[in-house]
Amino acid sequence: MKLFKKLPTTVGIEYTFIIDPAQEFVDHHKVYNTFQKRATSNWIKRKAHLDGSDSGKALEVPSPVAKSYRDIKCYHDELMQHASKFPLLRWHATESLGGGHIHLGLQKQFKDRKVKEIFLKNLYTEITNHPELQWAVNCPLDNINANSLLDRKSKVCLDDYPEYSTSWMWSELRYLRIQYTGGHNQQYQNTKNCREREILKHIAKEKGITNLTEREKIEVNAYERVYHQSGFYSLGKNVSVQYRELTQTVEFRMFDSARDWTEQELYLDIALAIFMKCKKDAEAGILYPFSKMTLEKMSKMSLETSWKNFVAHMKSLGINKSRITNQRSNMEVRFSENFGKAYLK
Repeated sequence: MKLFKKLPTTVGIEYTFIIDPAQEFVDHHKVYNTFQKRATSNWIKRKAHLDGSDSGKALEVPSPVAKSYRDIKCYHDELMQHASKFPLLRWHATESLGGGHIHLGLQKQFKDRKVKEIFLKNLYTEITNHPELQWAVNCPLDNINANSLLDRKSKVCLDDYPEYSTSWMWSELRYLRIQYTGGHNQQYQNTKNCREREILKHIAKEKGITNLTEREKIEVNAYERVYHQSGFYSLGKNVSVQYRELTQTVEFRMFDSARDWTEQELYLDIALAIFMKCKKDAEAGILYPFSKMTLEKMSKMSLETSWKNFVAHMKSLGINKSRITNQRSNMEVRFSENFGKAYLK
């Protein structure tokens, strides 16, 4: 029985709730406080919190770490039973809930750091090659939390280096400190600059910039960074998938809050199938070619092309077409005239 099947890695799911829009005059702080106080499960009481990314109006409850489908099912049923006593929604057709992000652990998956980096680059390439995936499993209203890695851009140049926010650099800097410094910050800074200057020149060459000047800025997206520089970068909270060095986890951010257990199980199966595909290939020394997908190509994709690609992708992952009927409606809404191309990210 599948419920007793051991998961190939550790799993955690972020459960997100909002107040039912029909209950607009309800004090959401009072509801959430009561939700937490009346919880009989210690994990719900301990982990439930207001999510500040939605002006404190979303209730987020991360599950404990699970090692089997049975664990996840038990956590899911326990939480849903408690939530049913309150005017809370797990899914809504016209309200964005923030997502049901799935976290998969890498702590014991790779002995060789180089294989781990190939895995991450394969993972980022797989997701970038299939933008229709996030259109199918993400809330149609969401063009903030789970965009393509091609959509996250910044400009860098050789002279005023580095021009990054902390969220871009933290994971890589932490690793470089451990590897090179021994407490000597200048040595670490020089090593980092030298290494990344060479990679920046490589990216410039790929972009057809043959005579890169010290002050010339190059626009680089998140996918180019993690593929050419390091898969260990922390990419912030607006991309569809990211790796966190601190927690050693991959977060699939494209998944929306599931309607029920059937859909939650589907989302978990998709995440695990992608995870295992990229891991198996990385262990075989296979690095996926640099993605040819662009934002321009994405903007020209039709509903029917996107759906056809999604069905084919799911088939390649072993996901039966009969399980993905709700995802067609997600795509239809996103492609409707009321939304427009701004949501094809």
